[in-house]
Amino acid sequence: MNYKDILSENRSNLVKKWIGAVIDAYPKDSRRFFHKEKNRFANPIGQTIAEEVERLFDELIGGEDDEKIASSLDAILRIQAIQDFAPSRAISFVFSLKGLVRDTVKGSAAGAFRDLDERMDRLALQAFDVYAGRRRKLYELRVNEVKIY
Repeated sequence: MNYKDILSENRSNLVKKWIGAVIDAYPKDSRRFFHKEKNRFANPIGQTIAEEVERLFDELIGGEDDEKIASSLDAILRIQAIQDFAPSRAISFVFSLKGLVRDTVKGSAAGAFRDLDERMDRLALQAFDVYAGRRRKLYELRVNEVKIY
C-alpha cells in the first residue's frame, strides 16, 4: 500500500487533525471560537482555514497542482501574516502533517525517526525565523540608506 492509499483511507481524520494543527497556532480564546463557531459569516477565518487545509490535503493525495497548493497556502498564510505571526509559527502547520500521518500509520517504521524529524523541523523553523529577521534588517538598512540621500 502506498502513501496515497493510506492518506485516502484516513482522509477525514487526518484533515480534521491538520485543521486543528493550524488553529492551535492561535491564542486559546480564538482556538475555542474557531472550533465552536460553524457559521461561515461569523467565523470567516476558521472557515477559510478548514477549506484551504482540506484543499491542500487533497492536492497532496492526488492533484499535486502547484498553483492550487500555492493558492491554499497563500489564503492561510495571508491571515497569519496580517495577525503578525512569526514565520515559524505561521508555517508550522505544514510540518505537523508528518507527525499526524505517522500517528495514523503506527508501527516501528513510523516511530523510529519521530524524534529526529521533530528536531530537524524545529531547526528548519528556527532557520526560517533567522532568515526572515535578516531580510527585515536588510530592508530597514535600504530604507535608511534612501532616507540619507
